[in-house]
Amino acid sequence: MRSLTCSILDCDQEITVVPEKGFWRRKRGIKIARLKGLTLLCVLAWVGMAKAGVIANIGDGLDGNFYVQTNQTVIWGAATLAPSTPLAMSTQTNQAQIAVGSTAGFKSGDEVLLYVYRADDATSAAGQYETFHVASVQGSGLLTLDHPPTAIYDTSKETVAMLRVPNFINVGVYTNGTLAAPPWNGSSGGIIFFRAQGTLNIAGTITASGAGFPRDTSWSLDGLGGIGGYNGGGAGGHLDADPAFHHLFLGTGGEDGTGSPLAGAGAGGAGGGLIYAAAFNIVMTGSINVSGSNGGSEPGGYYATGGGGGSGGEVWLQCWDASGMTSTNINRNGGIEGSGDYEPTESNGQVGLSRVDFHVDPPSYTLADLFLPVDRVISTVAATPAVVLAGFSPTLTITGSVGYLYVIQRTPNVADTNAWVTVTNLILSQPVQSWGDTSIDASSPFNSKYFYRAFLPGP
Repeated sequence: MRSLTCSILDCDQEITVVPEKGFWRRKRGIKIARLKGLTLLCVLAWVGMAKAGVIANIGDGLDGNFYVQTNQTVIWGAATLAPSTPLAMSTQTNQAQIAVGSTAGFKSGDEVLLYVYRADDATSAAGQYETFHVASVQGSGLLTLDHPPTAIYDTSKETVAMLRVPNFINVGVYTNGTLAAPPWNGSSGGIIFFRAQGTLNIAGTITASGAGFPRDTSWSLDGLGGIGGYNGGGAGGHLDADPAFHHLFLGTGGEDGTGSPLAGAGAGGAGGGLIYAAAFNIVMTGSINVSGSNGGSEPGGYYATGGGGGSGGEVWLQCWDASGMTSTNINRNGGIEGSGDYEPTESNGQVGLSRVDFHVDPPSYTLADLFLPVDRVISTVAATPAVVLAGFSPTLTITGSVGYLYVIQRTPNVADTNAWVTVTNLILSQPVQSWGDTSIDASSPFNSKYFYRAFLPGP
């Protein structure tokens, strides 16, 4: 529980907020002490301090529990309530009806992910993603979403798929059990993406190793995306990728080696895939693996080379608390170069990206203890609303991570969970940054009392 107290002249107000169940699964409670004096006569400006929190969407749990038993291997897909289908036509502005290759496995109420696997470089659309809920299913080829996409998805320039996002209660992958992503097949695959309202327990392995783009293939339809960028290695996936995770990428394949009249070349390794999981609690004594595959060795001969290793993929975890993690839990390594007679031209694949957002209050771990190989670890207190009294200019100071997009919302009534309205999306340019709500007329004595919160959105 966090509290915020402000004193203005003889006006004392204490606000105690416990975040709601939909975000943090704790009982909501708000206490506002009686004001001394007349609030409307207080004329001093008050600046609210808002430390940005992590609001993870942990879903509605309608898919129940999901378990991978000891010594069992489960391939992510239809068997795990996660079908996918390519888009059949480009989306249209302000249109929520989407043409897909097949509606098999989708039903009204399902959460879905719209994802751009590959795109022309000029469009900057590769890795773009949005989530929706299905409003209705029409026949075998049309899905109506709960709202139109915010961007146009152009199937003439992009490889786009619709993936169902399972909303589990608890997920368990037990000792020696494996949950594996199917390899990318040219239109889908390579992704594991789900939510869990309760606990995600990983004692075995969740893997998308080698499930990303195959040899000589990247997220770029123009063939640029970094494949072979290190003379054969899978430079890619994350050369020119997005470290703030506003776009998500599969790892790219390594480049094939070069053959000679006396011998063939080694094949490039495949990149790693993409794993996203949001849960109330994550317990991980096992591992998550999005490593790239090793490059193949040439079969023997003069001046032939092995293939470059595929690059690592991406991992993004969001949770309230986490336990049992060590520096070896997440493997996003690039694949190893294949051997060849002419060694200088082979190379290893590039290391992938990983990000973990968690909220612990008080913290169970320090940043030094948690996820040592992770690129971005965000540990903050929850997005506790800051109050701005009637007639005061609402100015917030946001503490967060540079380069990340934060959602700033306000409400006149914190008791109403549906009353929050997004005012702006702010990408921080510095760790501590001020922002003013200029849409509020601070000179009016009849303004409502507003509460504000800033948080990192999940997919």
